[in-house]
Amino acid sequence: SSPPVQRFSMKMTGEEFECLLEKAPLDKHGNIRYLEFLNIFNMSRDVSSVLDDGRTVVTHFSRKPHNTDQRKSFTEGTRTNLQLTKKIKDLVKDNYEEVEKAFNDLDEMNTGRLSQDTLYQLLKRSPVHPPISRAEVGQLWKTLIRNQDDTLDFLHFVRHFVFS
Repeated sequence: SSPPVQRFSMKMTGEEFECLLEKAPLDKHGNIRYLEFLNIFNMSRDVSSVLDDGRTVVTHFSRKPHNTDQRKSFTEGTRTNLQLTKKIKDLVKDNYEEVEKAFNDLDEMNTGRLSQDTLYQLLKRSPVHPPISRAEVGQLWKTLIRNQDDTLDFLHFVRHFVFS
């Protein structure tokens, strides 16, 4: 486990910081929606703010021992685009109906398009191990041919990963 570092006036390990970032709400461009993010830390009755100086945040990472695979996924960095492409290609080929159903569940406005955040949410629901991180989706997103509004048609996504 990485040593604690001061972030947001809190001591947290790299694993804990990555976990925090995984939960951050993003817009279609992959930027954190600041007000929604701050709302996560909204103070309610009898609860002190987690943003107070000098506080240590206790998470599931600091309460239980880490297994080696968990540590590797955080310490070795992200997978290459080639590795991600193979994982997603296998996922789409082997589980197309499940992927399509998950996409339809996420596509509440029936646009037929993926944003960077929607792609992350879609892949997060998949049986890919270790789970694909936001950073990996961000790195992969840069390589995809997107629409002018920075979205990706679901069928283009499927064609890209099945026939590439």
